[in-house]
Amino acid sequence: MQPLFSPCTLGSLSVKNPVVFLPFFTAYADAQGLVTDTLLRHYRRMAASGVGLVVVEAARIRGGEAPHAINAFASGHLPGLRRVVEEIHAEGAKAVLQICHPGRFAFRAGSLAPSAVPPFGNPEWMPTAMTEANMAEAAANFAESAEIVAEAGFDGVELHGATGYLLASFLSPHTNRRTDGYGGSLENRLRFPLRVCAAVRARVGDFPVGYRFMAREYVEGGLSLEEGVEAAKVLARELLPAYLSVSAGMYECFALLAQSGQKAPVGFMLPEAAAVKTALPDVPVIAAGLLETREICEQALAEGMADAIGLGRVLLADPDWLRKTAGELSGRVRGCVQCDNCFKQVKELRPVFCSRWSKQEKAGRLEGIPVERLPKRRAAKE
Repeated sequence: MQPLFSPCTLGSLSVKNPVVFLPFFTAYADAQGLVTDTLLRHYRRMAASGVGLVVVEAARIRGGEAPHAINAFASGHLPGLRRVVEEIHAEGAKAVLQICHPGRFAFRAGSLAPSAVPPFGNPEWMPTAMTEANMAEAAANFAESAEIVAEAGFDGVELHGATGYLLASFLSPHTNRRTDGYGGSLENRLRFPLRVCAAVRARVGDFPVGYRFMAREYVEGGLSLEEGVEAAKVLARELLPAYLSVSAGMYECFALLAQSGQKAPVGFMLPEAAAVKTALPDVPVIAAGLLETREICEQALAEGMADAIGLGRVLLADPDWLRKTAGELSGRVRGCVQCDNCFKQVKELRPVFCSRWSKQEKAGRLEGIPVERLPKRRAAKE
């Protein structure tokens, strides 16, 4: 158990404090998936927040490319990725790059997934069920990207197995309707994620590998917490992860919450983190879920619910959250109001901004973004 402002370790990663900026998709990369100056400024600012670890957003493996997502699978991507590492290290934080295949959340017909279950029930985005050859290729592509991450100088790589992306969709009985050896039982649904873990570990050796893990799904017929905990045990045994970054839910249930006008309570994913930590006391666990007060963060650490605190929207809304919380800066924390503006921008493939930012801050953070990609009202004015 670590105080909020003291050094700690996550596997072989030594960090100055147990606060982690969680991977948060920004769409700041260019159309070819290359790093931009806007992206570099963003991650420099997030590292300057005072966190111990920055996990860079959902970089795509070969075959999982998406507009304005970072690509990380070829030598041509290395120069930009190395610049991201340099910006984060310059502010004293460690840098991990998350790698991802979006699966059914590529939002296009024919995208690869365990089964033909379209996102949000939209038949225009009907995915294609993966073949054995598709799975072998995807596992190799994850391993290829992990090696690129290590070569770029990151301190670790994170496999994205949450929010309904490809690895999580295989684990989920809601989206995995297969009747072969990759569907049905929990053991079968784990086969593809474990195949990816094995391929990555074989390629990068003892390089730190984290896993963003969906412990429960919160949709009818979805992954239960009981199965999620059992899956975590198997993944930890096979992958030997530097950490498990625990989340709950997927995009469709988040959308339903927003449509209902409900707000997620502070610390709403802590039960999942605590359940995984209890089952795996020797595996570092990062908690998430709007941990926006110092009190709840310190409680989670003190009570052993988690080893580290993950902040996404909290730090996007106020990058000075940690310094204000520590008393280094005066002023009230600018909290996330759960307006879902950031999520709406991503769905429109527009660069993310927070509704809490001032006009000057928004202009500075989005500087360099082509006019046609800017928020509609701002683009019209220009």
